Amino acid sequence: MTIDLKAGYPTVDAPAGIEIRGFRRGVDERAVQAVVEESFADHFRFAAEPHDEWASRRLGHPEFDPDLWFVAWEGEEVVAAVLAYAFGDLGWVRELGVRTRWRGRGIGKALLLETFRAFERRKLDRVSLGVDAENASGATRLYLGVGMFEEERHDLYQLALRRAP
Repeated sequence: MTIDLKAGYPTVDAPAGIEIRGFRRGVDERAVQAVVEESFADHFRFAAEPHDEWASRRLGHPEFDPDLWFVAWEGEEVVAAVLAYAFGDLGWVRELGVRTRWRGRGIGKALLLETFRAFERRKLDRVSLGVDAENASGATRLYLGVGMFEEERHDLYQLALRRAP
């Protein structure tokens, strides 16, 4: 899904009791990984990975910029996070996850809009992400609700084979 930020998007504050903070390298990694893993645990391609591998693939990425990662807190508990990257003139949301207990409160929307503002400050007009359209968490509704649209669609099929008798 994609949005052209020049076309506008909603502005929304974090829900009451939720604080959105910038990612702190060396402090937030394990909590953010836990949020991502809980958030994607039911995804059809999900596979948990050791922390060192998780951190290496995300923080070791050549386009990693901690200023494009945001973490939502309720008190001292991390409840959601968004991990984004800039690739040339494209903003990319790699992962947006809200822990199950905190879904439906507008936290994901607030994180996504904070990410849009960060990309806009960098003069990037286009932000994209990939989403499983069958995602039961309501992610597609969230993205459509902030003005994103389907840019590409990939249908995956699975054929179960049986041995011949």
